[in-house]
Amino acid sequence: MFDRLITLLIDIWSSLIPWTVNDAYEGGVVLRFGKYHRPAPPGLILHFPFNIERVLTCNIAVQTTTIVTLPQTLKDGTLVACRVILKWQVVDVQKYLLEIEGGESFMVEAAGPLVCRALKSTTWEEAMNPDFADNVTKLVRRKAWKWGCEILSVDFMTLTPLGLKTGHLYISNNN
Repeated sequence: MFDRLITLLIDIWSSLIPWTVNDAYEGGVVLRFGKYHRPAPPGLILHFPFNIERVLTCNIAVQTTTIVTLPQTLKDGTLVACRVILKWQVVDVQKYLLEIEGGESFMVEAAGPLVCRALKSTTWEEAMNPDFADNVTKLVRRKAWKWGCEILSVDFMTLTPLGLKTGHLYISNNN
């Protein structure tokens, strides 16, 4: 009972405060009555109290996200395990906050299928070429740009053959 009263008082107090401070690594938008009104860059943001205006924020610093794919079969039949590090940054805060839900998980869901598709259309030798990661980065960058994010790099941290080829099992006779 008493804890609900305290929660109610905190909610009322926070709705009366007519400012928000965004840190240097935050970008945001101000919504007035639930609709986009203006950007909210780092620093002091003045807004109308009583939830007439709300400030939504996100991290605009460079972020890294790990993507682990299921084993993929390359064009030449090689089965590989893959772990990718995605370096990305929010560049259009309005699109990122208002047009997609769950930004980081969205980045994984957007980039993961593109990485898998690129792997399936290449051979092991082509995948080992440094240009392969650059080409995948370009593919993922195009997709993410529509949602307000810039892909800085797609780095293959693990790209390991699993010793299997489609329909064949390699067994070593090393004693």
